[in-house]
Amino acid sequence: MLENNISYNQHSLELFAHQKHLNDFVSLYEKSLFPSALLLSGKKGIGKHTLVNHFLNYIFNKDTETPYDLKNQIINKDSTFNRFLINNLCSNIIYLNAGSTQGVKIDQIRKLKQVLSKTTLDSKPRFIIFNEAEKLNLNCANALLKILEEPTKKNYFILIDNNQSKLVETVTSRCIKYNIFLSPVSRNKIIEFFLSSSSFKSSIKHEINTLTPGLFLEFNEILNQNNITSDTVIFESISVLLKVYKKSKNLIIINLCSFLIEQHFHKLIIQNSNNINTLISLKNNIIKNFKNLVEFNLNVTSVLNSIEIKLKNV
Repeated sequence: MLENNISYNQHSLELFAHQKHLNDFVSLYEKSLFPSALLLSGKKGIGKHTLVNHFLNYIFNKDTETPYDLKNQIINKDSTFNRFLINNLCSNIIYLNAGSTQGVKIDQIRKLKQVLSKTTLDSKPRFIIFNEAEKLNLNCANALLKILEEPTKKNYFILIDNNQSKLVETVTSRCIKYNIFLSPVSRNKIIEFFLSSSSFKSSIKHEINTLTPGLFLEFNEILNQNNITSDTVIFESISVLLKVYKKSKNLIIINLCSFLIEQHFHKLIIQNSNNINTLISLKNNIIKNFKNLVEFNLNVTSVLNSIEIKLKNV
């Protein structure tokens, strides 16, 4: 039972940088010490979700003809479980994404409690994944807390926290927290791996930013889908992206717009070192336009007109 599509792509088959974390999880699980509620906390895009996918592949493939390759930490893409996972057909995995356009509703949490009161058809463990758990509203968080306060056998919660806002403390107190980090060296190695793929097209220069690998992938995918390159005029890029946001309400697009503006003004500041304060003020005002667009559901055309005027003043 999957409420939202699991974020999954071909680059997730091999685990990078988090080998020790996976080994820790496997060891705890095999010793029946894996916590009933685990909180994975760290920046968005550093591989927390990929780590969870590898852990699940290990658990549900270990007694099959296509076991997970724990030594090399590689997912067998042809395994039955992996195919079920990416096609949202695995009844042992419940996936809820608080950061999606729809978010998580209180009714979903109530239905979750009913589901957890029943055993799985195959008597295997059940994993409940909450992605971007920090975005749960207070009512949902409190409803989830009541479930966490009454743990049941073979039901494991994994909450993924991207540090984008503060997760309700009472929920945090019910979880074993596991902080996940990614060093600059590991970040560069992972991105270089993506770039080495003949099918990967990059519109972002990763050497001059600190994007996490996950955001690097997501941003490039959006840019490529909309035929935006590094040579596209900044206002044209923003115009295309905000019109896409108007239809999809995907907040990743707003983050991408802010990133492009940050990069654009970074170049301008280098070129015009005597005008730093003015440029920083303009940049901040434009980014504020993006935030206001989301918060107050403003008209996209009027926001674009305001941004165009600011960019012409540079």
